[in-house]
Amino acid sequence: MPGLDGYETCRRLRQSEGNGRHTRVIALTAHNSPEEREKCLAAGMDDHLGKPWRAEDLAAAVEPDRIEERLAALARLGEATGEEVLGRVIESFLLQGARDLETMRRALIQGEAAALAAAAHSLAGSSGILGAAGLAGVCAELEELARREDLAACERHVASVEQAYPPIAKRISNASWRSTHNNC
Repeated sequence: MPGLDGYETCRRLRQSEGNGRHTRVIALTAHNSPEEREKCLAAGMDDHLGKPWRAEDLAAAVEPDRIEERLAALARLGEATGEEVLGRVIESFLLQGARDLETMRRALIQGEAAALAAAAHSLAGSSGILGAAGLAGVCAELEELARREDLAACERHVASVEQAYPPIAKRISNASWRSTHNNC
């Protein structure tokens, strides 16, 4: 927009939003300093990615919105059907996700590429369903590496999954708590 920089554009966007509407704004900039990040956040941006940024970084920045949208859709489905859909899906994701992580670790140690691929496939699917695109993507890459029996590369990807899963699980678990306490 002529005459407006990204900061002012975001400020004006935030002023025009109302009634709980919120457009996610992520700065993609060549400036990668704490000061620049603070400037972006002060202007109303939700996040800041400095160059060089990777697709995984962008996916992680937008992931919370996708997760919240999916969880809200599951809650609405439960309301429409009279069933506790959200709670059951969350419980299943958390239990199976922990099992999948354990299977990945064990399969990697034991050199069982097929078991590693199956666990990665399982977690990729459930993560994708819940809108955790970044985690689903890493799991899909791990599955492919395991199918090619590239266990050296799998080791790095298992470490990435182990780092990515806990914050997703925490976010989803917190949503479960909110949903059960909002119905009181």
